[in-house]
Amino acid sequence: ELYVSVQHDGMIYIDRKWYPADEFAKRMREFGVRAPHKRLLLRADRDLPFSVVRSVLVTLQRAGFQRVSLITFEGSPLALIGHSAA
Repeated sequence: ELYVSVQHDGMIYIDRKWYPADEFAKRMREFGVRAPHKRLLLRADRDLPFSVVRSVLVTLQRAGFQRVSLITFEGSPLALIGHSAA
């Protein structure tokens, strides 16, 4: 599984590492080439405008991912990761 998280301020994480938008797109293209069928979970702060979420979804699609699970959260995605692991 691959986890992508978008915080309320628009910061994007792959797993627990932050990436600026251009670097995020590059990394996702690399993942898409190596493992296009990998399960991808997009976690987005529920207060984000849909346009921000849509732009991340477009980046994922352009990277070759066709199936993405989307969940929303409030607060830090790191806190969510801690709850997911329990």
